[in-house]
Amino acid sequence: QSAATTTGTAVALDIPSGSVTGQMLHSTTVNAVGGSGQNSDSAITGVTTGVRAANENTAILASFVVATGAVGGAVQLLFRSEVAASAVTMKAALTVMGWRVI
Repeated sequence: QSAATTTGTAVALDIPSGSVTGQMLHSTTVNAVGGSGQNSDSAITGVTTGVRAANENTAILASFVVATGAVGGAVQLLFRSEVAASAVTMKAALTVMGWRVI
């Protein structure tokens, strides 16, 4: 949820080592989609312009490819507002699917 329609959201991964690339999409109006990308650890490129409606749940679709490095550790999901003075909230019941390819 976002406090204002002009506040976008951003999602990224923080990894201990290796490389990551990905993208995030969500609706910005009733008939438009916005998104951002990730091309390095904890780095988000592109800005989403807003959300469809203030204070309503907004579905987010994100996908990432992680190539692990020599240092092990936790992979963390990062979530933030695109506007520093406006809050966004990640609600409960988050569904995360992942799979490992060797």
